[in-house]
Amino acid sequence: MKIEIKEKGTSAFYKEIVCALAQYMLIMKKPERKLRDSFKMLKTYIGVCGTFLVLVTALGIFYGMDALTFLSIVVLLAAIILSMMQLNRLNQLYRSLQEDTHLSILTLDEEGVELNKEASQLVRLAWDNVAFLRVFDESLCFFGKDARGMVIAVNRNHEKQILDYISDNGIDVKIIGN
Repeated sequence: MKIEIKEKGTSAFYKEIVCALAQYMLIMKKPERKLRDSFKMLKTYIGVCGTFLVLVTALGIFYGMDALTFLSIVVLLAAIILSMMQLNRLNQLYRSLQEDTHLSILTLDEEGVELNKEASQLVRLAWDNVAFLRVFDESLCFFGKDARGMVIAVNRNHEKQILDYISDNGIDVKIIGN
């Protein structure tokens, strides 16, 4: 079965894919886990660390800087910088997914599932290498078993066709609903 995907996804769709990719290892360990908003988590973490940084710096100024205060400032600065770098990476991935205008063709056959981005990228997972199919709010994601973080994601507009194909052809893949 081939599905041509011509329409562009919504902002929520691309955000969900980025969050699923960012939490790949956590989802592989517990496939039913709730998908968290990685963007919001990182912004909250940066805010909390920033607040503690101001507090620790103020305490250091008023009561004197000792080694522990200085170490706390350095650790908090490192946490903020690393979190900002991760947030920047997620935003770059989000923008690149949104800007992709290539026609996509999703193919499901007896061998596996394949997503072909017209003249740019081809991703294929054999059915025995699909850990599970996870249905999120906006997308369906085929998670690969290996640790490379391979995920084939499509919009839920095609959910019925995909699930019907899997059940009609007796494909043994675990489906985890939303």
